[in-house]
Amino acid sequence: MGRPATSRTGHPSNRNPALTGRQSPHARVTQKWQILNHALPDRLGGSRVALVSLTVEAVGLLLIASASRPIAALLGTVITGLGYSMVFPSLGVGAVRRVPAESHGGALGIFPACFDLGLGAAGPAAGLVASGFGLSAAFVAASAAALVSLGVVWRSGSRPLSRP
Repeated sequence: MGRPATSRTGHPSNRNPALTGRQSPHARVTQKWQILNHALPDRLGGSRVALVSLTVEAVGLLLIASASRPIAALLGTVITGLGYSMVFPSLGVGAVRRVPAESHGGALGIFPACFDLGLGAAGPAAGLVASGFGLSAAFVAASAAALVSLGVVWRSGSRPLSRP
């Protein structure tokens, strides 16, 4: 058994991107895309941006699931990052716009909490799918979840806002 791979400093932990500050292509694309397009949900409407974002995310996840070469998986992560980066802000705009002005603070608190609960449940669910059906199936399931979310946004965006 050989020694663990080390970096210039000789410390093995420097190879771990989480410990060195290096980011995955998905994270880099997500951050840059959000910075460039942060105002899209306000300008175009949260539902419109969410519909496009969820579609792009679903396509990227399917590309990862079907990737037979690393470059295809990398392209899938970039496409997924482009879509996913605008899901939270676009849905957040929609959530805040659907409540009366005096409830905006509550919406701003409840929406991210629910979003985080969904993300917290997604990891173990993907693990169960991957352990039972393989890693590609987990990406297909994630894509299906994005498409279900797309349907929910489509349905809720087509109804007029009702105010009490």
